[in-house]
Amino acid sequence: MSFNRWAARSKTTLQSLNITHILNAADGPYSINTGAKYYKDLQIEYYGVEAFDDPSFDISIFFYDAANFIGKALNTSGGKVFVHCAMGISRSASLVLAFLMIHENMTLVDALKTILNKLNTERIEVCCATGTLGGKEVVLFKGNSRHCSAGPSTTRMAWDSLCSRDLLRPKIRSSSSQMPGSPCSTETPSLEELRRLLWTHRHPTGHVDEVWPNLYVGDLYVARDKAQLSRMGISHVVDAAAGRFHIDTGPKFYKDLSVDYYGVEAEDNPNFDLSIYFYPVARYIRAALNSPRGKVLVHCAMGISRSATLVLAFLMICEDMSLTDAIQTVRSHRGVCPNSGFLQQLRELDIQLGRRKGRGAETC
Repeated sequence: MSFNRWAARSKTTLQSLNITHILNAADGPYSINTGAKYYKDLQIEYYGVEAFDDPSFDISIFFYDAANFIGKALNTSGGKVFVHCAMGISRSASLVLAFLMIHENMTLVDALKTILNKLNTERIEVCCATGTLGGKEVVLFKGNSRHCSAGPSTTRMAWDSLCSRDLLRPKIRSSSSQMPGSPCSTETPSLEELRRLLWTHRHPTGHVDEVWPNLYVGDLYVARDKAQLSRMGISHVVDAAAGRFHIDTGPKFYKDLSVDYYGVEAEDNPNFDLSIYFYPVARYIRAALNSPRGKVLVHCAMGISRSATLVLAFLMICEDMSLTDAIQTVRSHRGVCPNSGFLQQLRELDIQLGRRKGRGAETC
């Protein structure tokens, strides 16, 4: 069985399914915070894989070990295996496909058909996310199957970043200092350098973190928690996963909080052009922060890719930061990881702003 993080945390559901083994494809600091201890009262055997849901991450190094774990589990008396990640569509699906190919002697096409037939039979929502399996491009389907369109569209989560910690209120610096060994802030780093900067010594990620004075980055949980938003004094909300892509809030959801809402219908997909929103959102955040008692929450589903990208663009455009400085500022308070397409768009913005005297602050 392959499901998402909500089912993984529901012990009642796992018991009703008689699950005996769990393979967590989003283990560790990246991070579905379960682990062997979480399931100790259920007598479930646990196997964790610390994988990113990023096209550049090599998940193939786990194929054989994960396949052997699944195979051994299924061969035990009454064995039932639950394979999950954040959404149950990319990392977990890749490992299940690999198992079918390795242990069940299926071709990649047959393995895909096996899984997709099961998904369609159960009318599970599916949509498209690209990944690499055995050196070949794989298209997995997510979103409502009745409306699934052809093409490489729809959502991809970088990795699950839910954490049970309370709201972090760190001391916020108004400028960032260069880290030893990091790219020179006056030059636009390569994509590889940016990934290394983002992934090295990542700050733990909670539901929401203040990354700049009165500017917060968060996930869908804090966006829907009106009591928390009220305690925080949030006056403006930027939803980077608005509309059908799909955090179901909107202006009406916040009408009793006197919160100003700005929605961006963005996909967390490397092919999606988020850059068209860089300047409008940056100006919106600047105006919000300049308003009396202005506090801004920028969120998406996980608070690590779409929302982080828009906040980084704001710091570059309105706070006159280089991309390197913006990343260092945000990552000192929250672990973020824009997808590779968004990183490239930020690189292009950095190059564009670098050509201008005084960079971009005058546009705000």
